[in-house]
Amino acid sequence: MIQRLNGGFSLVKNLKVLGIIAEYNPFHNGHLWQLQEAKKIVEPDLTIIILGGNYTQRGEMSILRREDKVKLALTYGADLVVGIPFLNNIQAVDQFAFGSVQVAKKMGVTHLVFGSEEPDFPYRAKAEEFLKMPPLVPKLKNQNYANNVALDLAAISVSPKSANHLLGFYYAVAAAKLNYQLDLIPLKRGISEVSSSKIRLLLRQRDFEAVKTLMPPEAVSILAKTPPDSFDKTFAIVKSKLLLTDPKFLNEIFLLPDELLKRSLQAIRKAKDYEDFIHQVKTKRYTLTRIKRIYLYLLLDIHRDFIRSFEMVEVWGFNSVGQKYLADLKNEVDLITNPKSSDYARSEIFCLEARANRFYDFIMQTEPSKLVISRKESK
Repeated sequence: MIQRLNGGFSLVKNLKVLGIIAEYNPFHNGHLWQLQEAKKIVEPDLTIIILGGNYTQRGEMSILRREDKVKLALTYGADLVVGIPFLNNIQAVDQFAFGSVQVAKKMGVTHLVFGSEEPDFPYRAKAEEFLKMPPLVPKLKNQNYANNVALDLAAISVSPKSANHLLGFYYAVAAAKLNYQLDLIPLKRGISEVSSSKIRLLLRQRDFEAVKTLMPPEAVSILAKTPPDSFDKTFAIVKSKLLLTDPKFLNEIFLLPDELLKRSLQAIRKAKDYEDFIHQVKTKRYTLTRIKRIYLYLLLDIHRDFIRSFEMVEVWGFNSVGQKYLADLKNEVDLITNPKSSDYARSEIFCLEARANRFYDFIMQTEPSKLVISRKESK
């Protein structure tokens, strides 16, 4: 079902531009089905993947390198791949959605397709209802902000436990906030037994034969060359940061509250490994995902006063169709296609991402990514 606000249009020649926001961690048969089905529904002139890079929204390192995900997107149907702003990419779902939809607007996306557990849900209408609600106030004594948000979502029948459904809702909220003319197309998952989380579990169980049945051939080939995760190395760095850094500097880490810092300093001395540490720190208020994101901010020295706005869009890959679109778009949007450019060096957001990518390469023992990638190179 297409949900429309004032129709859709592109910045360039009234083209029909399909957008998909993705992590591809890793790319599997369900992603391939979604991409093919979205193109059947929209019949676009151009398909853009707005992609998370070497890190995920849950605050973890991606199984696949950014470069490999870009290659797979181009191999299996994308014309153009651009990045989600790094800090949005590693924040809570509302900020992840807002940054991603901002990029979609800048790139002239007219139709946004996303997976949903409830494809008939009136996303646009509920988003507008949500934005008209009175300012958030404590509803119960000692209730925290996250619980208040959950109460507000429940009031308009949005379940925070349905991950894709919640993400789709926040895409609609972001589009409404940005006054963005965008067609939202919720798509019920076509291959329900396939998920990235299931593949990651199978990889931890070393059941690669089962993994091979859930992914297209090119993705299997790339995944086979991917080194195992390196939680031990990550744990050692987190431990040294917590034990050796002056507490006044730890207090400046983005979204790291005093209560969580105190729990962490107690747990870090007793924990056997990174997963044990995270579970010792976890509470109802501080979920595993939230803690992982916060300690990623610690690892990357992201402070409270970090500038979080962005103006430029980072281009990661394209084919000939995408290349032509970029040429037509260059006078409308600030694009970065060269990580060595002076614009890249002057951007605090991109400098942070470059630092994060170096850390990723160190932990995952990978070579630095080569970007921008053309489809010809991806084969």
